[in-house]
Amino acid sequence: MSRAFALAELSDPRPRINSRILASIDSGRSDLLSKAQLRCGNTRGGLDMVILFSSWRRDALGMEDVSEVCATTAGRFLEQHLGYRFHRLIMETVGEEEAAMICGFSVKWSADALH
Repeated sequence: MSRAFALAELSDPRPRINSRILASIDSGRSDLLSKAQLRCGNTRGGLDMVILFSSWRRDALGMEDVSEVCATTAGRFLEQHLGYRFHRLIMETVGEEEAAMICGFSVKWSADALH
């Protein structure tokens, strides 16, 4: 996403960021970066990324299962995004339980760990 979009969202956090992003794409006024902007941002200062995450079903998975799914998903995310330089990652959570779980994640990025 554009740095302007990320800063606007962080300065006025509201529910339904996923819906706003999809509506902007549908309207033709998207804040998605072009390939050239993506290359430039990755080279100069890092990228702002919004993770379009959907909440998990609490009636289908227990917390232990959710933890396992989240760990697997996070691992795949890191594999798929090797080489990108992130300035910030933004994601919306649903409910305090989900927010607490996501806030408990921490990722240490290092070149050695990724090889």
